[in-house]
Amino acid sequence: MSTAIELVHTRTIAGLLKKKVLNQFFSCSEIEYYRRYRDKNVRLAGCLAAKLAFIKVTQHNFDIPDLRKIEIKHTISGKPYIMLYKKKIQSCPLSISHTKSLAAAFCGIKNGKIHYTRKKKRYT
Repeated sequence: MSTAIELVHTRTIAGLLKKKVLNQFFSCSEIEYYRRYRDKNVRLAGCLAAKLAFIKVTQHNFDIPDLRKIEIKHTISGKPYIMLYKKKIQSCPLSISHTKSLAAAFCGIKNGKIHYTRKKKRYT
């Protein structure tokens, strides 16, 4: 199992908001999701940390030129997971935690390979 941890300061997100370049780092659905919260800077910092941790843990497997291709989504219970090119990654446990000024993300990959969720076969 390969693991990585990444830290992002909320000041980084505040700087991105001032420059109005959030669209270069986050998808439209992520921005919309995080705007619902009062502490969006902290939550966006956690999302960015998760993306960077995922890149760090998979850097030997493939290159991802665009951070918007990696999306951090949440289950109904709030557990984060990663979607890469609109496919859910099954073999990548993810944890995000934050304080008011710092966000941390922990990401792991089992067996050094990325496994996408399989679509269920539809029998007629």
